Amino acid sequence: MRWPRRFLPLFFSLFVAAVSTATPCFAQNPDVAARLRADISALTAFPSRVPGTPGNAAAATLVENRFKQLGLTNVRSDQTFVTAPVTQSASLTLGGRQLPILPLYPNHVVASTTPPAGLSGPIVYAGQGRPSDFNGQLVEGSIVALDFNSGMAWITAADLGAKAIIFLEPQITGRGQAERKFTYLPVEMPRYYVRGAAADAVRAASGQSATVKSHVIWKQVPVRNVLGYLPGKNPPAKDKPNTVIVSAYYDSMSVVPDLAPGAEAAGSMAAMLEMARRFKANPPAHNVLFVANGAHHMALAGVRNFIAGHVIDADGKADEAKKAEMASYRAFIGLDLTSNTQTVGMFAKSWFYNQMTVGSENILLNQFSNLAKSVGRYAQEQADKKGAPIEEAFVDGITGREGRTWRSYLPAQIALDSEAATMAALPGLSFVTANDARLLQDTPFDTVAAMNLPNLARQVESVEGLLRRTLSDVAEADSNPKATPLLPEASALSKNFGFLVGRGIYRDVKNASSFLPDSPLPDEQIGVAGTQALGAV
Repeated sequence: MRWPRRFLPLFFSLFVAAVSTATPCFAQNPDVAARLRADISALTAFPSRVPGTPGNAAAATLVENRFKQLGLTNVRSDQTFVTAPVTQSASLTLGGRQLPILPLYPNHVVASTTPPAGLSGPIVYAGQGRPSDFNGQLVEGSIVALDFNSGMAWITAADLGAKAIIFLEPQITGRGQAERKFTYLPVEMPRYYVRGAAADAVRAASGQSATVKSHVIWKQVPVRNVLGYLPGKNPPAKDKPNTVIVSAYYDSMSVVPDLAPGAEAAGSMAAMLEMARRFKANPPAHNVLFVANGAHHMALAGVRNFIAGHVIDADGKADEAKKAEMASYRAFIGLDLTSNTQTVGMFAKSWFYNQMTVGSENILLNQFSNLAKSVGRYAQEQADKKGAPIEEAFVDGITGREGRTWRSYLPAQIALDSEAATMAALPGLSFVTANDARLLQDTPFDTVAAMNLPNLARQVESVEGLLRRTLSDVAEADSNPKATPLLPEASALSKNFGFLVGRGIYRDVKNASSFLPDSPLPDEQIGVAGTQALGAV
């Protein structure tokens, strides 16, 4: 998972669903939805695209091949490394049968790993995990099975002495439930997800002895950023920034990392492929560097590694060619589109970095106000031609409208890759689906079957038109010394981009009296072998 989020009440999600399924005011070409479906289906064919899984590497190859098919030039990939939890093995032995189980996301740095011999005890099925559900059952030393949609009741089971928790697959769930299955504290409590017939077997086995074995490690794993270049129709002179970065991500995330279809995330990637197809047929004014990053959900590691390698001189070793590349970038445009509404917005700030804090953020946002007005003007023209209110297709997440701020348009507290670009003094903006609580994201139920592809197709067509016209205006303003720039210059943005290096330690839990770790090893007992096994965190 990526970061804490708050969720709107159920009535809001029902309202969003009603809006998204209403008669569309903005017609779209069905061929666009068909192309989006094909790319999303190809990406979601892998059980997971979380870094460290085979699907992540396969998705990078898929995107690289699609860039080449679309006719982009200088298609290549940069390999970097991120630290991710990787499942080595996991199983549940019950009644002489070995059943498949899937480890849940780690509690902070503590993964769902058991001793080599496993953890054994009787199965205790406690349904919703309410105190009354434990009445008459001996929980201490047991393996507790809970319905997945039981909130944080697993903490009660841990308090009562459970050795491990098994969550049984529900018919449907939401991100609010998913994010209550792990903590941001290093809680020593293995947790697992069981599906289908295996879940039925566990539910019916209360009182029977079982053994859980699993091995999950933190490991430095390779990920790739895939790059493809498209020459512009009329870019600014070579001695001026003449290239715009357009970025999306192809990785996925779920509370069950090995079961992360990530269809909505794949939708953003498919949207960028559709944009590349359209821009190839009719190039915009600027040169465009398309970037597909493979580690968005790991605290924006994908885009941060791209920036360190292409936008700033992170190690101070840039040669003249690299300096020329860094000087060529005019802006970073991120795509973070989902399918539950047809409304897209443009944003210069979101929830991940607390840039300039709430009280001072207008200093940052005002630097993008000229561009926001230009894009808003074109969005109004689109709406007028279609005879529909502008709010149904576009919202201004920079200057706001009628007293609203960007926060009111993003009920899901998402992180935007463009935030990292702005931190590196490259003007960063994102086109983001507005008014979407993203209720299935980060769950195993985020599938293409749950998407509203006509909504996504309408957003793609809106963004393509808005971006094309706006880039033309930016190029014209940049070439005229007397014109007011539509985008801020890099020198106008505070440069706060950097890396933090830390170290991890093991904790001695052999004599622990609580599932909360409370006995850190002294520094002098931490050896090289331990550091290598843990990896960088």
